[in-house]
Amino acid sequence: IQDRPHVIDFDDMLIGPPAQDLWLISRGRDEGSQAARRALRQGYSEFRQPPDTETVIEMLRFLRILNFSAWIGERFEDQSFVKTFPSFGTDAYWQSEIESLYEIEQSLNGNALSHSPKII
Repeated sequence: IQDRPHVIDFDDMLIGPPAQDLWLISRGRDEGSQAARRALRQGYSEFRQPPDTETVIEMLRFLRILNFSAWIGERFEDQSFVKTFPSFGTDAYWQSEIESLYEIEQSLNGNALSHSPKII
């Protein structure tokens, strides 16, 4: 069992949209990730209409960044969170988060990334 792939159907748990199934299995924007999502979409279509993945995936990424940062921030007084996320709240942390959000915005608007914003 350990050597076999495991597929979790997240939308059946009513946690997220069908695109989440494909996104969580094949993250990234590189050609390999996109090819994997195309293959997964093709297999998905044997069971039901596949989701419009690329636009939804970018929106899911955006929401995950916001929700994850809020989740850490709400619990950051707990020393286990301080140890687990030592860079949280630093300039470098927020720079990275803002750059990621900027990349998502550029991707959703169909623009090539020409530069990243600097907050420092």
